[in-house]
Amino acid sequence: TLRGRGVVSQETQRTRVEIAVHGPLQELESVPQAATILDLAAARAVRTTGAAPVALQTRSGFFREFHEATRRRLPLLEREGLVRGDASRGAPDSERRVTLSTGAEERIELAMKQRELRPLSFADAARLTGKTIEKARLEVAALHRGRVVTAAIDDSGETYLVLDTGRTLTAVPTGAAQRFSAGREVRAIAEASQSGVERRRILSWVLEDMVREQCRDRGRER
Repeated sequence: TLRGRGVVSQETQRTRVEIAVHGPLQELESVPQAATILDLAAARAVRTTGAAPVALQTRSGFFREFHEATRRRLPLLEREGLVRGDASRGAPDSERRVTLSTGAEERIELAMKQRELRPLSFADAARLTGKTIEKARLEVAALHRGRVVTAAIDDSGETYLVLDTGRTLTAVPTGAAQRFSAGREVRAIAEASQSGVERRRILSWVLEDMVREQCRDRGRER
């Protein structure tokens, strides 16, 4: 899936194209939770028509296979409370009236991003945990420690690592290169360094994997 997202900064306004790779159709059908593009397509069909997707008249092709796979996800959506009605009771297509639960599409999209390991928005991260999210202030001796919730992207397109630091979430700028799995305990420290011919003092974030640091400490003790 290709999606254009507006990115606004102090200098420019541009569009960032996000590419989401969902996986093979057969693999998507085997996912036991409503966390695939099939589930999202089914939910959108229910919102648009107020009924389960009907069978297509075309004989073959990927579009028909995708549509049929989408129809088969309706019972799962009903079990998870995302749709309501007689979607799984064997009624004829013309009589299968279903309604979409409030927030169902947002829940599915959030689950998709988590399963596909895509960065969330700040709003997604807050919705996932029920906590407010704050950007870490880059200042001398600043330190934040917590478990990784997710990677997130702000409105300007910058990548952050979101830590659960207690009452709130703390977003630390990371750049796209640094990856930490969810649940990992990480410490973010603001450290000063010198750069360039003029030896300018630069303050930046250093991220430490606490599990690795503890393993190194035990190795030194031996």
